[in-house]
Amino acid sequence: MRHTLRLGAAAALAFGITAEAPRVLYAQERPFIGVRVDADRNKVLLEVTPDRIGKDFLHQTVLATGGGVGALGLDRGQTGGSAVERFERRGKRLVLVRDNWSVRALGADEAGMRAAREAFPTSVVASFPIEGEANGTVTADATSLFLSDTYGIAESVRRSQGGNARVDATRSWIDAARTRGFPLNTEIHAVLTFGVDNPGAVLRRAAPDAASPTFELHHSLVALPEANGWRPREADPRAGFFGPRFFDFAQTFQGTYGDGYINRWRLVPKDPAAYARGELVEPVKPVIYYLDPGIPEPYRTALREGGNWWGKVMEGAGFKNAFSVRDLPSGADPMDARYSMMYWIHRNGPGPSVGPSLSDPRTGEILRTVVRMDAWRSLVDYNIYAGMLPAAGPNGLNVSAEAFAMSRRRQHAAHEIGHTIGLSHNYIAHSQGRTSVMDYPFPLVTVDAKGNLDLSKAYAPFAGAWDSLAIRYGYRWYPDEASERAGLAKTVKEMLDRNVGFVADQDAGAEGLIPEVTRWVEGKTMFDAVERTAGVRKLLIDKFDERAIKPGEPMYNAQHALHACVPAPPLFVGGVDQEHRRDGLPLRDARRRADPDDDHSGGAAGEGAGHGARRLGARGARRPGARDEAHSPRAVWRGRCAGVDRVGRWHVIRPDLARGRPRDRGDRRDHAP
Repeated sequence: MRHTLRLGAAAALAFGITAEAPRVLYAQERPFIGVRVDADRNKVLLEVTPDRIGKDFLHQTVLATGGGVGALGLDRGQTGGSAVERFERRGKRLVLVRDNWSVRALGADEAGMRAAREAFPTSVVASFPIEGEANGTVTADATSLFLSDTYGIAESVRRSQGGNARVDATRSWIDAARTRGFPLNTEIHAVLTFGVDNPGAVLRRAAPDAASPTFELHHSLVALPEANGWRPREADPRAGFFGPRFFDFAQTFQGTYGDGYINRWRLVPKDPAAYARGELVEPVKPVIYYLDPGIPEPYRTALREGGNWWGKVMEGAGFKNAFSVRDLPSGADPMDARYSMMYWIHRNGPGPSVGPSLSDPRTGEILRTVVRMDAWRSLVDYNIYAGMLPAAGPNGLNVSAEAFAMSRRRQHAAHEIGHTIGLSHNYIAHSQGRTSVMDYPFPLVTVDAKGNLDLSKAYAPFAGAWDSLAIRYGYRWYPDEASERAGLAKTVKEMLDRNVGFVADQDAGAEGLIPEVTRWVEGKTMFDAVERTAGVRKLLIDKFDERAIKPGEPMYNAQHALHACVPAPPLFVGGVDQEHRRDGLPLRDARRRADPDDDHSGGAAGEGAGHGARRLGARGARRPGARDEAHSPRAVWRGRCAGVDRVGRWHVIRPDLARGRPRDRGDRRDHAP
């Protein structure tokens, strides 16, 4: 890492996840920011002490109740992001200011940092009249902020053609029972009723009165952590982490002005000496997620088991008992910022499960997560299972419906939690031997020698090699910057040596170039998957009948048990092998899987038989050179680079376009006089 960002913020992160349930606020303890609800006047008052004015804190918003209809894009437990804000006094008003942390000048002198800071605007997001003052503590009326649509609910309604919505303050209020102060976080719970002109079909399906839907929005004002020796970790495109991205205007002309850190929880060993000796050591503060009390069995057990995979994976970074998933303590408010939650999300139809994290935008340190698990997913998984029942034979399938669905749920929980500990998707993992739960898995179903379906390995039973190495990159603790640089380089080299690659969303799908990067597939290559799936599919279609549905169900329901298998072999025509790289290290062998039991055969053009011949000469059809070493996928964390935004896909078919006309460049600065 070139520079270290030193932080001096409000207080230590004592509000963070601890082994015990967060304690209640006792009378003698001062809240982080005092809050009072004046129900008679329908107002919320903040009491801000002198030491809080001018000090940054984190403002988080979470939607406490959802819209129920997927098209609205408003789920229970949906996060609205994290912003670093501070109170400033301006005469008889208290203003809420938000700085621009996407602009920095790391390592520059004060003049350089000021030049970067003043080149972009800050934002004053709210202004509160001061109603009183005592001993320097000001009492301000913050109703205008907390009874407003800070989340963007009205915009979501408009985008879904639900109508024009606005908050009706006369039908909105602050819920005093869920508004409280703790030593390092203050919680404010708003009930917002919207008036909607000409409500559309989406709202009519969602609300009992489409003209007046009511949502609950929760605000958390949280003390930011001090550095205390903890360092942000530099992002590397090969490591596969999310994180804050920013302009670093202290870079020279040899840079790109782009930089970033990774998102990660703060794990520090209790015993650094034992950790240095290679012993497994408990962290000072373990990471604990809590389950929504509304999650029923058997899902509850499956989600807990899948989530707890990461506790074992963390051992590869030197920590034991570092991660666990538990039941929410009785009486706890799941909206309290001290709890990281996994919610059970109901909608009017299947929808996405999501794993967001709320982090410190300055450093990438994860402070809280709110995972949302779609309740419909196992119904979809059962339909896949039901489609195989007619072909099961007299003894039935070798895996029960519950075992099949819950094996997917375990993997699914691990996947979404993987996002919340920092990891991006990895859509090349299936081609390397199930190296990551961050892939989108298709169930591995085979036909044995007797013609029976085998579901015993439908979903991976644990995390993979890439997951372990990525977690080591993100969570291995180092005592100083020099050892950190060396350790991270060693981990990346091991990824290459073990042939464990990473490619994420921007290079997946029909517009991607890399043949192996395909969602919802299980196999070394797409041709492996096509051949295996074709055999399974023929068996299923030949025997498909009413046994796919329960007795008494409408025959119409049988269509839900017919699942299309839509592979993507076109990428093997004109596709290329690309991967994230940095100078000084060799490229990964794209033809070799990470699985040591694999025979490493197949893949290159000119093999004359097997899968290679079926590539239709794709690897020989592109421009000279068996590997494209000049281009790699755009880094997840880098964003766009001036001058090369659009160079990538067309250079394979028309290499002249990569060098040629100005209109094919994302930025024309190099064509200026």
